[in-house]
Amino acid sequence: MRRWVVGLAGLVLAGCVSVEPGDMGGACTASLNETVDDEAAPDARIAELTRVLATCGDEDLAGRGAVLARRGQAYADADNWSSYQEDFSQAADVFERAILRGDFVSSRAMAMLYLRAERLEDGLHWAEHAHREAGETPTMPEYRLMMFYYSQLEDWEGQRRISEAMTQQWPEEKRNWQSYAAALAMTGREREAFDVNVLMYERGLLTESSEIVRVAQRYTYYEEPVPGAELLDRELEAGRVDRTSANYRSLALMWRQAGRPDRAIRPASIVAQATD
Repeated sequence: MRRWVVGLAGLVLAGCVSVEPGDMGGACTASLNETVDDEAAPDARIAELTRVLATCGDEDLAGRGAVLARRGQAYADADNWSSYQEDFSQAADVFERAILRGDFVSSRAMAMLYLRAERLEDGLHWAEHAHREAGETPTMPEYRLMMFYYSQLEDWEGQRRISEAMTQQWPEEKRNWQSYAAALAMTGREREAFDVNVLMYERGLLTESSEIVRVAQRYTYYEEPVPGAELLDRELEAGRVDRTSANYRSLALMWRQAGRPDRAIRPASIVAQATD
């Protein structure tokens, strides 16, 4: 399915925000809560929500927006993605009017509506506002919402700032460091991105053999073969890196590049024996 739905599902499952925009009162809201069965089949829900929508006037903008959002979700469940996007776009516009009239809708809810409507530029300021509203210690949902916006808009500098803050607040989360390193690389700061990967290794966040090998090999790219060879040698001995011919060959080449042929003999011999 389209990448937007996949991304939004990840945000919702992570507890980012509810897809229900609000709890404002009104005739349309009351009708929505009383008559719509969320367990019904998508087509039945669409028909009922369309009927409810016909009763909503401008006196209950919040209710009208809520109906549009609920119908948009029903269209998604029915795999009708054009109607899904259209309903969420209309819902966002209706809630904008409701806010101007004095109704309250959370910034996170507005940001989610615009995401579902695929109107990123319109929703970005709501996501940023939700982040600011969180104060000194935003929660993971606020951060992830910002990350999603910045990544989709390819705002790598914005993603770098957010992911760096996330590594400071949740240093034990591997994916925060990965996002930080990726954003640094996308902004042309490859060496800093490599340093972040080294820090991840030192913190014990790199647990896959291939991840550790990549860090070791990257040292040679920056003409620092000794620390790379020492790292790979140490991890091969500890068994945290797969003891394959390819990895021993890499180790031998690193020691050779470092001007230490004496240290290259053992891994080269292992490769020779393994490959006959």
